[in-house]
Amino acid sequence: MFFEKCKPKFLEDLKYLKDETLYKILWASFKANSIVISENNLEWISVKTTLIEKAKDLSPKTLCDLLLLSTKEKHVNYDDPDEKESGNDFFGSVESEIILKMKMMSLDDLINVLWSALEIERGSPFFYETLENELSGRIRGIKDEQFETLISCFAKDYDIRQDAAKSAH
Repeated sequence: MFFEKCKPKFLEDLKYLKDETLYKILWASFKANSIVISENNLEWISVKTTLIEKAKDLSPKTLCDLLLLSTKEKHVNYDDPDEKESGNDFFGSVESEIILKMKMMSLDDLINVLWSALEIERGSPFFYETLENELSGRIRGIKDEQFETLISCFAKDYDIRQDAAKSAH
């Protein structure tokens, strides 16, 4: 109910909000199902368009946090392989900005980017090459929790590659 009353003002002011405020309100709106991620929902299309326009100005952390939305979008949109490859989804639209910001990202943010990309099965070879280089440069100072998350990402990547190899035969 709260979000329904505030949603018009929020959508109108979305492009003016600070990074952290934008993320928190968006995440809460999605969790409360006030804004539904759907290719036919004009509110989601408006939000996605604004986020894509703001991507170059968002902090690396906020961009990574918002990238988690792409995992939810995966389950709703672009089931058609042609659409998936077109880059019309949120991840495909901001991939170049993510690559540009990788040097400024913390290890936690890089791990989140890796997890999100693997979860939605997106990312160009250049994306993964750049991500691998950035992760390699930061691996020495890794904490136990970060290491566990990273290992699970690589295990998932291995499983995806094994499935792809099996289906190719």
